[in-house]
Amino acid sequence: MGPVVLCFGVVDEADIIADFIAYHRGIGIDAFVVADLGSTDGTLDILRRHVGKGWLHLTELADAAAEAGGHHSWLGSLVATARERYHAEWCLLGDPDEFWVMPGDNAAAHLATAPSPIVVFPRFNIVPRRETGSDRATDFRSFDLIVRRPLQFVYDLNRCTTAAEIRELASGHPPDILRFVAPKLAARPEAIASIDGINVIASQPDTLRHVEQSGYIAHYQTRSLAQWREKARRVTRYADINAGKFRFGRTWIRLAVLYRNGLIDADFAREMLAEEEIAWYLRRGVIEPEPSLAQRLAARAPRAG
Repeated sequence: MGPVVLCFGVVDEADIIADFIAYHRGIGIDAFVVADLGSTDGTLDILRRHVGKGWLHLTELADAAAEAGGHHSWLGSLVATARERYHAEWCLLGDPDEFWVMPGDNAAAHLATAPSPIVVFPRFNIVPRRETGSDRATDFRSFDLIVRRPLQFVYDLNRCTTAAEIRELASGHPPDILRFVAPKLAARPEAIASIDGINVIASQPDTLRHVEQSGYIAHYQTRSLAQWREKARRVTRYADINAGKFRFGRTWIRLAVLYRNGLIDADFAREMLAEEEIAWYLRRGVIEPEPSLAQRLAARAPRAG
């Protein structure tokens, strides 16, 4: 089995990027090919510490929002680097808030059994937890609930004209953390003709896609109020600069509308479920306990310095 390489772009994820690298090194990821898209919060410093070790290749792009070539235009070049520099047998295409869970904690061994050169990994949100007696979130490493049976619902905030209407429409649905999120892909480089957003265009049109049954991606989308505010600010800026150029996903559209109307803090509060909400969704199987992932993150947490 040849190298397994994780390809991703990152901007301002200093709270999680060291854990992301440590965790994936621990499950046997051989190399990382990274595009930093204009980080200013210390993310670059963390990444640069690993560049000389031979297993992390870093490209620095000054400003992702204004990059010529458009949305995710850099992702295809990451796959090319993974193939040419590391001779990758498999590329995982994800983001730094997504932790790939592989049976046996062995990425190479699990992917070696894949019946197709493209594997679809389901992605499930991890539910943020409140500190006892506080409105603040605990450290994300302690989050121990996963949205295993996500809800399917859609609403269009763009049709609202006032902040009050937006608040009313958003609050009329379950918290967004419980909603279905699209899967991500692992693929052999030779099976990839191009990449469109998060979707792989196969080099052969009849290439089968295997839907993963055991592994999955744990998505730490919402980790702290500060992180959620900053993500919404970046998304809104990107959407404003590139208005009319691309079709944005519903998560980005939603965040931008909430941000422009001063509703990000209220949205974050809704994403942190109250204990009675947790109990209700546990009984219905929407969320499930997932203590093992929290334990693995705590065991593999990077040491300071």
